[in-house]
Amino acid sequence: MLIPENAEGEALTLGVLAVGTYGPDWARPPPFEATDALEHVLADDAAIVRPTLTLEGHGDLLLAVAYSPDGTRIATASQDSTARIWDAASGGLIATLRGHDAAVVALTYSPDGTRVATSSFDNTARVWDAASGELITTLQGHKHNVDALTFSPDGARLATASRDTSARVWDAETGEFIAALRGHERWVAEVAYSPDGTRIATASWDSTARVWDADSGELIVTLKGHEREIYALAYSPDGARIATASRDTSTRVWDAASGE
Repeated sequence: MLIPENAEGEALTLGVLAVGTYGPDWARPPPFEATDALEHVLADDAAIVRPTLTLEGHGDLLLAVAYSPDGTRIATASQDSTARIWDAASGGLIATLRGHDAAVVALTYSPDGTRVATSSFDNTARVWDAASGELITTLQGHKHNVDALTFSPDGARLATASRDTSARVWDAETGEFIAALRGHERWVAEVAYSPDGTRIATASWDSTARVWDADSGELIVTLKGHEREIYALAYSPDGARIATASRDTSTRVWDAASGE
């Protein structure tokens, strides 16, 4: 997030990372603030957003946040090697997810909201019971940090993206390895399922995005055109297009089937 200079030319200096979010119905929930370090920013007197709820408890920087599908819970991931689940209305802590041996850098809810998946710099991803915080399964096999992950639309599988240049597909209940998506030349920064669950798209620091068959792991098409690392991608709701965001300062939209 860029913090604009004020009228006197002084930049606003903050000691924490600024993050904002919305609930699943796109109605703004009560703003919340997590010490160390999830908080709304007061950057301009003309557009002040004041936090009304504080989520306290993490011992280090917060790196990711996600709402549950029904909007009643907030999950946070931290450099302190834990994730936490909070009541979105009261700010009360519901569960602490302990088990990772390094920073937890990404997390996501299953489509039905019953599970939370986390990924870490300890080279693993883990799936947890969202109500109790109990560990369901650990996904082991990547050789480097796991930077991103996503559930399939039906919640049965989990796809992970790693700095080992691969993405992997797993059974989300048992942790069984299903397929490896190999072909990128640098680390894989993002992974996304198509809305119908038949395709997986990956974005990489090798300046390409790729589309794979979700069952076999076979490469379907490579999206070439960016000149620098690709950090993020997303499918359109109908699955017909893919948007990518790159360090080359451009966002591109592609035909998901042909790669054009």
